[in-house]
Amino acid sequence: MGYKYKTEIEKLKLIGCPPENYKPQNLQAFRFVYSDINHPNNFLPVGKISPERTNDFDTENQCKSYGLSMFVDKSKAQLRFISLLKRTKGRYATTVGSSIAIINLSENDGKCSDWRDDFYSHFTFHEFDKTDLKNKVESIFPLNFK
Repeated sequence: MGYKYKTEIEKLKLIGCPPENYKPQNLQAFRFVYSDINHPNNFLPVGKISPERTNDFDTENQCKSYGLSMFVDKSKAQLRFISLLKRTKGRYATTVGSSIAIINLSENDGKCSDWRDDFYSHFTFHEFDKTDLKNKVESIFPLNFK
């Protein structure tokens, strides 16, 4: 199976992207989104939203920029959101939205990095080319960040 952003990854000559240790998983994931399920940025990686940003990244982070940030623990995702909100003086919510989507991923959707060593349970998810994550959303909730 090919990856959704294969052309962009090849253009940057990112060999081994995503890395071999990324694995397909069946799991419930959490992603920061806008409350409107149809917002165009909800399921776009930063490399597609702001391609110019990839110029500032090292090779590993260029590869990650074509994957989606997700979490396996909702409460830890919320902690990370609050941390990033404070660090960016509130701008983070305007960039990624201020809601969280519960997404049911299957092994046929893409490959995940390992989240077990990440305090926030964060992982990068590289979608397969036919994946439509909007159809995998179970629900969307506003984040409580006060």
